[in-house]
Amino acid sequence: MIDESGTLDADLGPRQPARGDTPVAAGQAAPSTDSSVGDLGSAPTLHSDEVPAAGLERSSLPPKIDRFVVLRELGAGGMGVVAEAYDPELDRKIAIKLLRGDRSRPESPLRLLREAQALARLSHPNVVQIHDAGIDNGNVFIAMELVPGQTLGAWLRGERPWREVVDLFLEVGAGLRAAHEQGLVHRDFKPENVLIGADGRPRVVDFGLAREHREAGAPAGASATLLDERLTLSGAIMGTPAYMAPEQWRGEEATALSDVFAFSVALFEGLYGQRPFRAETSAALLHAVVNGEITAPPPTRRVPAWLDAIVRRGLKPAPVDRFPSMDALLAALARDPGKTRRRVLGLAGLVTAVAALGIGIGMSSGGRADPCSGGAELLAEVWGEGPRAAVSDALAAEPLGEELRDTVVGGLDRYGDAWASAHRGACQAHLRGERSDALLDRQMSCLERRRRSIRASTEVLRTSEGVAVREAPLIVAKLPPIALCEDLDALGVDVPPTDPATAAQVAELRGELAELDVLASAGQTDAALAGIAAIRDRALGLGDPSILAEADLHEGRAALAAYAWERASARLRDALNEAIAAR
Repeated sequence: MIDESGTLDADLGPRQPARGDTPVAAGQAAPSTDSSVGDLGSAPTLHSDEVPAAGLERSSLPPKIDRFVVLRELGAGGMGVVAEAYDPELDRKIAIKLLRGDRSRPESPLRLLREAQALARLSHPNVVQIHDAGIDNGNVFIAMELVPGQTLGAWLRGERPWREVVDLFLEVGAGLRAAHEQGLVHRDFKPENVLIGADGRPRVVDFGLAREHREAGAPAGASATLLDERLTLSGAIMGTPAYMAPEQWRGEEATALSDVFAFSVALFEGLYGQRPFRAETSAALLHAVVNGEITAPPPTRRVPAWLDAIVRRGLKPAPVDRFPSMDALLAALARDPGKTRRRVLGLAGLVTAVAALGIGIGMSSGGRADPCSGGAELLAEVWGEGPRAAVSDALAAEPLGEELRDTVVGGLDRYGDAWASAHRGACQAHLRGERSDALLDRQMSCLERRRRSIRASTEVLRTSEGVAVREAPLIVAKLPPIALCEDLDALGVDVPPTDPATAAQVAELRGELAELDVLASAGQTDAALAGIAAIRDRALGLGDPSILAEADLHEGRAALAAYAWERASARLRDALNEAIAAR
């Protein structure tokens, strides 16, 4: 049904605007950037015959949902409520979506379970991570990643350079492309269904309308899953009006090209500050969308002609006239004729990353630049032929050292291989648009600390005698895991100081702490404790509780290794309090 303001008449419930760094989650609505069409674009997912549910009061939430402790409501819509919750088993905060159980409408729980199934099949940094799903007291719930940050809709409310908009949308599009590669269509893509975390990484969310697509005429098969069930009822429209493709307005099957259309609407909005189809009523909006009547953008927004042409192609009324896939659209966006943009984020950004993060530009055998070759050279500085031979010779010269040599050198070989693989993988993911500049920076900082740990290990092993040799296997075993540098969730909360000078000092202190950890592992606890205490004094002067907490944690662990129980207890307690203050 359509009311006099031109919105679909659905019981949407209260909406909370997204704010700077408040947690947001799938299903939470935020104000639109374009008020000319009322709620046609900012409303949560709409279903034309959806009615208020009866099983859950709009303003009430149970204190617990399954094992999750409910902390506060984040948003509400016609389908249900999204809350911030605590998972006591894994000791983390999550977002939980609870379906309003209308037992007279069996398609509602099916739709929510389908969202869980669709998300569970996706593993991509630009798609929200789902943790659990089930039924509690007759209501279906989904437990998912809690993303501190803002929606793409909130991000778009500030006027931004077109290159910044394109860079972010390349990452967003990578999430949709991953869904399409898994045979999934979102069917309700819009800026409010993209969350941008504090790490700057966007995640596509709210796959409640996602449904597996198959080739025309392909049978469903007898063992169809929930994801295969068609939930669009006769005469119903599913989607958000301002972003719906013409075929969705007509009630036809949505495809990946419908997502291409919705993505192009959002991109137009990001570039020009208004949506391409502006209307006061849904009838007028439908006419404009079906006929491809794009409203002239404001002359104050300067967008290159080649980019404007790409967006307009994505907005073509006929699917066959659009880009044939999301991958094709992203490839077109990545090619900037004026700047000879590299495949995803542009050569200019790559040069910056090369200078700041040690990503080298080499030449492959075919003569083409290899932007991800620098890791091997960096590793060779600390574990190349020279350092490797020096460690091997030093071990062989000591009693029992030759027996340990293969274990120690082999362990460092494997650690170095893992480091090089992670370095190259991070660079390549950045080039594919799967890592933001900020996230790549954090990965490279993490890997640099691991590299300094390797360097410190080789120094200890080739220059020390006796104790260091006996402790050699332990030194290698205690090297910090490379996998933590590939954990996007952990990196997402590892936010450096905003001041560049302070951030550089913090990075240096963290590198020095990594080296001192090696001394503690080698049994040189007095030297380690003295060095960490000096770093702690420098950290106090920075006024950053996170680096102070890290210094206290390292000092506490070194004190444990030295059997200095009281010092260890005091420093570990300080580290806990400072870590809480830094959150």
